[in-house]
Amino acid sequence: MLALSITLAVTAFILVALYFLWRWPKPQAGEPRRHDSLESYFKDEGLFCKIGDINVHYVVSGSGPDLVLLHGLGASIYCWRFLTPILSKHFRVWALDLRGFGRTDAPQDNKYDLKTH
Repeated sequence: MLALSITLAVTAFILVALYFLWRWPKPQAGEPRRHDSLESYFKDEGLFCKIGDINVHYVVSGSGPDLVLLHGLGASIYCWRFLTPILSKHFRVWALDLRGFGRTDAPQDNKYDLKTH
């Protein structure tokens, strides 16, 4: 009985996930560019600003109230590539690569601790 319940729950979860993936909005002409591959992310010029001795890579898209997306340690703004086009319909979305991650310069002192970030 327990195995049947687990099987039904997993099947229901998969069906719901497939439904939402099928209904996921497709980008329209004029929408903010999203990176479909890691290669396009690294080829894109993006925006940079100098903070101290670090060139910080970031992207801005949309209009409305500001919303800042911060990736986790060991990631980059590439992880926001699917969510940014959706959020930028309602917000001005700012996504930035933390120092030493993605396309932002690595710190000269090699400090990657949470306090430094």
